[in-house]
Amino acid sequence: MEKIKWAIGDSRQLPQIEIRPGKSENAAILIPNPNPRLILDEKVYDLCRSFGSDSLNALASIIGHELAHFYRDHKAIIGLIGHSEAENLDNSNRSSQQNQRIYLEAEADYFGTFYAFQAGFNSFKTLPKILSLIYNEYQLPNKLSNYPSKQERINIAVARSREMEKFAPVFEVGRFLYTKKYYKEAEACFEYVTSHISSKEAFNNLGVAKLTRVSTLTSQDETHFAYPFEIDVANRLSSNTRGGSTLQEEALKKRLLQEAELNFEKAISFDRYYWRAYINLAITQIFLKNFNAAIGEIDKLRQRAASKGTPVHADAFLVRGIALVKAGRMDEARQDFLRAREGDAFRIDYNFSLFKKLNNSWLDDFGEWEVEWTKVERWIKSFFKKETQVQFKKENYFKENINSIKTIEDKDVDKLITINGTKAPVSIHFKFDLSINTYLIKFDYHSMRLLQTHTTEGNITTSKGLKVGDDQVAVRKKYGSPGKIIPIAKEGFMYVYEKQHIHFWIIKEKVAKWEVYEINRL
Repeated sequence: MEKIKWAIGDSRQLPQIEIRPGKSENAAILIPNPNPRLILDEKVYDLCRSFGSDSLNALASIIGHELAHFYRDHKAIIGLIGHSEAENLDNSNRSSQQNQRIYLEAEADYFGTFYAFQAGFNSFKTLPKILSLIYNEYQLPNKLSNYPSKQERINIAVARSREMEKFAPVFEVGRFLYTKKYYKEAEACFEYVTSHISSKEAFNNLGVAKLTRVSTLTSQDETHFAYPFEIDVANRLSSNTRGGSTLQEEALKKRLLQEAELNFEKAISFDRYYWRAYINLAITQIFLKNFNAAIGEIDKLRQRAASKGTPVHADAFLVRGIALVKAGRMDEARQDFLRAREGDAFRIDYNFSLFKKLNNSWLDDFGEWEVEWTKVERWIKSFFKKETQVQFKKENYFKENINSIKTIEDKDVDKLITINGTKAPVSIHFKFDLSINTYLIKFDYHSMRLLQTHTTEGNITTSKGLKVGDDQVAVRKKYGSPGKIIPIAKEGFMYVYEKQHIHFWIIKEKVAKWEVYEINRL
């Protein structure tokens, strides 16, 4: 459950899980209020175990389905196999009830398999099988009152799993390409996903890819602060200040920002409590110089969080503080920067130090301000040059051997996706098995091979003997300090080792996932 919640990226508390002895009329059910609970029959757990090497995938498909009900705010309390402990559906007629249930179950299947996949479980193939097994074990009739028939329910699961299997790999490749700073190519992947499915995560990532492209076109004097979406802030801020943008660049920046704004608003329309999208939308407004609008977006997020009784992420206070600085409201900004520091917001060591320097230099006389600003710019370069100079020296000098783990060639491919677009990958080949997901990403002139594992099954380890579940201390001991550390969740980071071509996801100080890759010229 922790892994799937991490993949969902929602700040709300996980529902408590209860294992009910034997079997009940629900098999599994999510009670959203007042104290969220996921109740799972012991019999369902035993049925998942009967899948052998696929037991965790089977269990994840059930857990993912129920958590999708919760995190997508489905108000109806519907058991996995149709019975309800409370009726919150339209009671005007049975046809309406059944249509609502079909919609809710289809959406939970759809996003449940997606969330489980993001957490490292191959739930595409197991959800229809475990549902069929539950129907047989519980000796359910083919037709339940106000609920899809058994065959309809299985068909929904099969259809939704097949659909998501087409798009989840593209989402994952887009995320990888973004990490490798292939921003246009990542954007094309997320465009492909959003053109087919209504996913808040995909729309948010699409907006972030566009926002990142803007940051590469923006002169340093416009973006002295470090923003939470950035993965290479040290190199950007330690480089020489760019001159003014061309008219063509300004037009491109404006278009990308307007598109990103729409992407983040779309993500929020799917989830009114999606804190990442609020923060990114506020950053977009800062880049558009709509500072009061940026402050307003964070205020909306705070109101939403208060209504749910959930904490506000420290990055929200950081971004609101930056907007207040830009608006010239330094006293208010100080309060937000202090809150951001308490919550260990993104690059708060740098951002808070910069705020203090700007606050001390905030003079009425324009000429004096210019003199002080020159000093600030020198300090910024000095701050990050120290970091970039030692960045790769921290890493041990060797390259992970991708062939020693497992590889993929055209003949091994299970699935093939072709994406049309100027900068898109020509094709994405992928293959999933129990222990590892394998991708072959082809462009016009080069290709990438990417291998990922999220599980301890199959005894898959790195060339240094590390595996999922190992402590982050072991990663640093074997690989050295990472060249980059990218925040990826409320309690997680990605350790990036550029020279070794390997990344580690660290969640709660443990390795939750790792991936290794290589780039080849065609």
